[in-house]
Amino acid sequence: MSKNPVRLNKNVESKADDVIKTLYKSIMGRIEAWVLSHAMLCLIVATSFLIALFTVVIFVMVGVSATESGIQYNAFDKII
Repeated sequence: MSKNPVRLNKNVESKADDVIKTLYKSIMGRIEAWVLSHAMLCLIVATSFLIALFTVVIFVMVGVSATESGIQYNAFDKII
């Protein structure tokens, strides 16, 4: 068993903490209401962002090699 006494008193929060929490809840409530009322717009923006992110990740993994091979093949008639 622990020899430390249990503290049963309530933690007293300052007025500044209450103001910050109230302001945070107010701002989050407004943001949530806007997102819910414009759900289709948010969905389209999120989908576009994820497609762009996926494209960048694939380009980083594969590199330029995916486009260089076609460019060289298409220009063979000028090389020979």
